[in-house]
Amino acid sequence: MFFDHAFWTLSLALVFEYMWGDPKSNWHPVATLGNFAEQIERFLWENSRFSGVFAWFLVFFGSLSIFITLWYHLAYGNEWLSVIFQALLLWFSLGWKSLAEHTQNISSAATIEEAKAKVSMVVGRNTEQMNQQDIHKASIESLAENTSDAIIAPLFWFILLGGWGAWAYRITNTLDAMWGYKNEKYTYFGWFAAKTDDIANFFPARITALLMLLQQPRLLNKVPSIYHQAKQHLSPNAGFPETAMAFLLNIRLGGDVVRDTGIEHRAYMGDNPQAITTTHIQQGIIISNRCVYSILGLLYVGILYTSVMNIPW
Repeated sequence: MFFDHAFWTLSLALVFEYMWGDPKSNWHPVATLGNFAEQIERFLWENSRFSGVFAWFLVFFGSLSIFITLWYHLAYGNEWLSVIFQALLLWFSLGWKSLAEHTQNISSAATIEEAKAKVSMVVGRNTEQMNQQDIHKASIESLAENTSDAIIAPLFWFILLGGWGAWAYRITNTLDAMWGYKNEKYTYFGWFAAKTDDIANFFPARITALLMLLQQPRLLNKVPSIYHQAKQHLSPNAGFPETAMAFLLNIRLGGDVVRDTGIEHRAYMGDNPQAITTTHIQQGIIISNRCVYSILGLLYVGILYTSVMNIPW
C-alpha cells in the first residue's frame, strides 16, 4: 500500500534531518542550486521581467531535470530506492534543525557584536546599527517567517506532491531568497521569483499562523485583529506567522528596519510594546517546534487513515 511509501519517506526524511540537519557543504543540493542560479544570473541578467522569467524557468526546470535523471538511473523501478530518493528530496527541502540552531545561537550570544554576526545569517538587514532590541526582534520575526518557509511549506507541498513537490518548493523559495528583492537590481529581474514564492507560500503561511494560535485558543477571538495587522505587512504571507507569534508572545514586532538600500517602513504587529528579551526568543522556539509537531501529527494521522480506509494518498 502507498501508506508504506508515505510513512517511510516522511520518517526517513525526519531521521536525516534530526541526525544531520542542513550540512554546511558546497555539495549540498541547495548550495549547488544557488551556485547554478548565480551562473544563470551572470549570463542572463537584464533589468527586465522577461529576462528574470527566462532565468527562473532555466534554473527551476534545469534543477528538476537533474534530479529526475538521477532518479531514473538510480531508483526507477525499485520501490524502496524510490522511497529513499524521495526522502532525500524532502530532507534537502527542510530547514527545521538549522532554524532552531541559528535562533538559539542568537539568543545565547555573549556580546552584542556576536549577536549581530549571528543575526546577519538569518535576515537580509543592515545589522551594524542594530541595538539589542533590534536583534531580538529580528530573530523572532525570522523564526516566525521561516517556521512557515523552511518547515511547514515543504511539508505542505510534500502532502500534495510527495518529495518532488517539496523539492520544487525549495527551488522556488531559494530563487526568491536570491532574486526577490525590491531594489534597483532585482525589482524587475526578480519579479517572477517573488511572485511564484508568494503563490507557493500562500496556504503554508496561513496554516502556520493557525497552528500557532491553536496553542493558545483564547487568542482565536483576536483573529480579526491579527488578520488586519498581518495584511499591513509588506509581504503578502510573512505577516501572518509573524503577527501570530507577536500575539502569542505578547510583544510588538515590525516597525522600521534598516536595509542596505535605506529605511524600510513596516507596520507594527502585536499590541504590547514591552522590551523583547532572550526569554521571548526561547518561547518562540518552543512555539515554532509545536507547530511542526502539530502538522507532523496530522500528517501521520492522515497517512494512517488513508491506509485503514484504503484511500489512495
